[in-house]
Amino acid sequence: MVNKELIRTNLITVNEESTVSQIQNLFKYQRNLVVVNGQRYAGIITESLAYRFNSDLSVTKIKNIMQKAPKITGKESPEQIAKLMVESGFKLIPVADPDDIYQGGVLADDLIKNFSNYLAKINLKVAMTPNPVKINIKTTVGQGLALMRKHGVGRLLVMDGNKLVGIVSLHDIVEKVIKSNFKQRRDKRLGEFKYIADQGIKSIMSTDVKTLNHDLNVAQAFELMVENSFSSVPVMENGQLVGIITKEDILKQIAIPPEYGTRIFVQISTKNDMQNIDFDREVINEKVKNLIRKYAKFLNNSTITFYIRNSELKGRGRMHFEVRLQVVGPNYKNSIIGEGWGLRSAIINAVSNLERILQREKETMPRTGEEFVRLLNEILG
Repeated sequence: MVNKELIRTNLITVNEESTVSQIQNLFKYQRNLVVVNGQRYAGIITESLAYRFNSDLSVTKIKNIMQKAPKITGKESPEQIAKLMVESGFKLIPVADPDDIYQGGVLADDLIKNFSNYLAKINLKVAMTPNPVKINIKTTVGQGLALMRKHGVGRLLVMDGNKLVGIVSLHDIVEKVIKSNFKQRRDKRLGEFKYIADQGIKSIMSTDVKTLNHDLNVAQAFELMVENSFSSVPVMENGQLVGIITKEDILKQIAIPPEYGTRIFVQISTKNDMQNIDFDREVINEKVKNLIRKYAKFLNNSTITFYIRNSELKGRGRMHFEVRLQVVGPNYKNSIIGEGWGLRSAIINAVSNLERILQREKETMPRTGEEFVRLLNEILG
């Protein structure tokens, strides 16, 4: 059971009938805001959700863009809550009773602090994400956003050749570009967003980048994050960038310790108007378990996200769905599409498409010394 001291009862809440413009200044105090309907928990609203490009801040109500974060009752273990945070993508998990009466919430920072002694025993190289997504200093904000979407990440490390010169996050883009240029009139939107997309990444990146050496521990990394209000820190070895440690990486260590072997986290993201569509999560769990058995070497410590949306196509009384399956991990990153009549069919098709790609990748990996030499000769011509 979670320590009652971890449950905060003074978190900021907003009414689901409020508009984005009415609550936008609250994000400076709390990145994830709890949405309520009276006394009942309704969802979570984040800055990235609030500033979707198709939203008019003055008229868009919170209930139309919020997402339903998983709730807890307070009887769950800290490890279970950490896993919910990783799989939901939210750093705040609300506490509510069986009737959805809101009672408080657990923040990621509080949860991580509770495990400081344990995290001090874990080396950064074990917990960090190696080969972080990088971007050249000469690229634009639009190219950066495209790269974030492709790789399913919320930050990019900015490089000038082999030198780390900055870091840019989705929060930076919202704060420094979108909020400062966003107007309420729809007829100006296209021009505004073209201007935003063409801005150089250099103009918004943070240049005061603090780094950590690879031989430090996870607790030390978290201390640096808290001191500087960071959500991630690049990791260096012999002056070279070798990885990045994020709060999500730290939560993974709490949710499923490294000694458990293969660790895979599953996220499911749906559009707000699909939140009440019923689908069997066991279908996803079964398919992911099969992937783990076959491709653990590729997928260990990865997050697999199912982005589900329904299309306007209809046939024989059935809805047509598209599922984008995104894999983000230290050993493998990819994004695959599957579609079908009925959600179950679309999910199965997306996973099958991923499996075919993984099988091809697996077959190209050398399993013996002779195969390695043969592959090397092929690459060298």
